[in-house]
Formats: sequence, C-alpha cells, structure tokens
Amino acid sequence: MPAANFCQAVSSGDVKTLSRINGIGKRTAERLIVELKEKLSGIAGSAALPSVKPELQTALSDAALALEQLGFKRDEVDRTLRKLASELPEAECGTENLLKRALQILNF
Repeated sequence: MPAANFCQAVSSGDVKTLSRINGIGKRTAERLIVELKEKLSGIAGSAALPSVKPELQTALSDAALALEQLGFKRDEVDRTLRKLASELPEAECGTENLLKRALQILNF
C-alpha cells in the first residue's frame, strides 16, 4: 500500500482498508488508527489526497479491492479511481459505477 493511502486510511479511520494489509487484522487496524491518527494527520494533509466522505472511501476501497483481484496494479487502480471520484458527481460514486467506469478506462 502506498504511504499516502496508508496515511489517508489512518486519518479517516478506515479499518477496512488497513485490514487488507497482510498481517493486519481488524483489531490491529483499530489500534493503528488510535495510536497514529494525530501523528499522521499532518502527513495525510500534505499527501495531496482529497478528503472524502466515509461512504465514498468505502466505495473506493471496495472498487480498488475488486480491481486488484482482477489483476490490475494497485498504483494504476488508485490513480484511476481518484480521477473518477474527482470527475463524477457524488451521486454516481457508488462501488458498482466506479468499478464499471474504471474497467472501461483500464481495459482501453
């Protein structure tokens, strides 16, 4: 996981994203959030990742996980999903729509 994504996940309290790291379960992810949230808040702010609502973060995480399972590289997936999230209206940023549009872009 790229450092910027890790910082964003800790800052936003995204246990699900942190749990996808090998060896990190739900409890460890929660502990990382509690212990590192304040320390990483400055880093996450300078990582050029937009602050997103928890619903959108969940949709992005789910879409990213699905795309990774299909064999796409994490950096490519993150870049594509961030672009889509910034371009699409909030109402169209559900997991299914993000996944469908990302597949169209990644499979050009």
